[in-house]
Amino acid sequence: MKSALIVGFTLCVVLACSGSSSAAQEETWKDLNAQASAFLQQGKIDKAVTAVDDSVRSAEGQFSADNAKMIPVLNAAAELYKGMEKLANAESAYARILAINEKTSGAESAEVAVTLDNIGRLYCFENKLLDAEGVFKRSLAIKEKVYGPKSVNTAMALDNLAEVYRSQARHADAEDVYLRALAVTESELGKDHPTVASEKTGLADTYMAEGKYSEAEPLYRQVLERNEKARGASGGAIASSRIDLAECLKKMGDTQEAKDLMAQANASSPQPLKK
Repeated sequence: MKSALIVGFTLCVVLACSGSSSAAQEETWKDLNAQASAFLQQGKIDKAVTAVDDSVRSAEGQFSADNAKMIPVLNAAAELYKGMEKLANAESAYARILAINEKTSGAESAEVAVTLDNIGRLYCFENKLLDAEGVFKRSLAIKEKVYGPKSVNTAMALDNLAEVYRSQARHADAEDVYLRALAVTESELGKDHPTVASEKTGLADTYMAEGKYSEAEPLYRQVLERNEKARGASGGAIASSRIDLAECLKKMGDTQEAKDLMAQANASSPQPLKK
């Protein structure tokens, strides 16, 4: 009985020490990331990179390199690398996250889709639009399977793809994808939701690029009305919506309303607008 108590006590001590060690290592990589953020704000890029690299190595000392617990560490590292414009490092971190998620959650899991979205946004930042298109399409396919075609998660994936098409000047493709996304978000979120307003603006901008001014106009008006209702008669969002509609009306030959909207935009903007 006495020996059993001793063994039990010893095991508790070992587990407690193990837990303390694990918590201490977690604090170490978090502290190093905090240092990296501070160095980044100070413009000390080399020191920031070293701190991020050390944070990853610290976590690897606690977990195996392909352990799912590495994901938050690598995500934090990737975001910091992006802030430093060390984009190859960020790509490498996301590639590791993708491999871990594929191994632990499956190649068609929601976790993989989230990582693909992060990779796609990074590719867009790097202007690697064909690469971005590929990963966004894969993410969309996964979300349609996991959540269904009428899910807001699926609509967000459509938005990402539409933005890539716009950047590639593939306006007809962007138009089709925006319309698919809007059909979902208006139904699921309501016509006054910020996501719906953003999609309407993206679709209207696409129509403008195609010269479809009469189709862009009602969308710009809906967004302006929504923003005025949500935000009042002033602010940057209101000014931007008025400018969008004014530019559209000028293309349509309605110069007087366009002038009035530009005057209102200048009055409502927190900063003077360029004439």
